[in-house]
Amino acid sequence: MLIFKVLPLILAVHLAHADISYPKDHCVAWKTKKTMFLFKKLEPVGVSCDVKTVIKKDNKGDSFLKIEVPIKSFDSNESKRDAEVVKILKADKQANLVFTTYEALKIYNSKNNFKGKISGEISIGGKKSPIEFKVSKTRQGGESVYLGKAVLKYTDLGISPPSVAGGVVAKVADYLELHFKFSEDKINKSL
Repeated sequence: MLIFKVLPLILAVHLAHADISYPKDHCVAWKTKKTMFLFKKLEPVGVSCDVKTVIKKDNKGDSFLKIEVPIKSFDSNESKRDAEVVKILKADKQANLVFTTYEALKIYNSKNNFKGKISGEISIGGKKSPIEFKVSKTRQGGESVYLGKAVLKYTDLGISPPSVAGGVVAKVADYLELHFKFSEDKINKSL
């Protein structure tokens, strides 16, 4: 009888998170790998389109890009997982996930069809960690769109990969992808 209660849950989770789909043009996402019940491999995804992107100047006059995402805004189509993400990302210490980089202008000021990397810092729970994104800039529908992806480990960010019941029910691999899709016209420029 337990299998009839558990199987629909496994199928619903698997079907809901096969790929990243952005509901809008200006969003970020996380993706990870987990094993359920010791054998079922899944790739959960959480998306937020509540993103603030701004290009500013610091006190020295150097330009940088700052991206802020409210941690509570990530939606993985599973409220229990979303609540766990809020805990894992320490929203009680820092409500927003923050990424800053001084290298974004080399892509922003470039011609279209740019591909490259940008390095910066990500701040989670008051702790800053270095991070590097592969980024491309293309034209879609008459505007510039930026796509980015970083592959790292939870432990790179000082986070232990979560598990349920010692990993028997669910165990997340020490693997994390961070993605973004930004529309140039939604990047605030306060230069």
